[in-house]
Amino acid sequence: MFKQNVTMNLSTLLLGCSCPLPTEIADIPNVACRKEMGQLQRYFFVREGQVIWDSATPANNVPASIASEVIEDETGWDTLFAASDSTKVVKTPLIGGDPQIEAGAPITFGGGDNSTLNAETIFIGRNPSTFTGRFDTLDATQIAAMRALECESLEVYFVNNCDEIIACKEQGSDLITGFKISNFQLGTKGNTGGLTARDANQVSFELAANYDECVHFVTPNGWSPLAKV
Repeated sequence: MFKQNVTMNLSTLLLGCSCPLPTEIADIPNVACRKEMGQLQRYFFVREGQVIWDSATPANNVPASIASEVIEDETGWDTLFAASDSTKVVKTPLIGGDPQIEAGAPITFGGGDNSTLNAETIFIGRNPSTFTGRFDTLDATQIAAMRALECESLEVYFVNNCDEIIACKEQGSDLITGFKISNFQLGTKGNTGGLTARDANQVSFELAANYDECVHFVTPNGWSPLAKV
């Protein structure tokens, strides 16, 4: 019993868990219809904190220019695409290929040696998840515009092969945003295939360690985010 309490206290300290713990552990919901993120084919970028959709009370949306708009409709997005201030949302070209999110590895301390009590491995947290992908045949103007994003604090909305917008909606909240990202970078154009392959630029950025706890699927109402020009 003593060893169990020590382990629990360390986890509470290191992981930011509730202290004291709840009276009972939470039920794991039964979900009848599960969703896959699919192939992530396009990205909408916006400055962090500048756009917030309130799914319960759209009148409270941020910025005021999209007040009363719903995230499923095209009109609110058109306003953000056309904005000339910090609320502007920018669309990338369609991805060339190889989009993937590499799960963040666990961060641990000790284990199998004398550095921890009973030689136990202590779970401290998770590393960020890394997104990587490839854009093909980008024009020089597109490359320069995307590289300018390297200086920004950004959020991203993904658009998948089902033409769904994948956003972040925290558990128990009505607010929807993009996923906060860091370390956005667009690599230099590669020409390794000559006549047998397209020129390519690799793109990468990091998602917060627990980004998957707020994954939310938005089905557009009568418009295609993939086809948007």
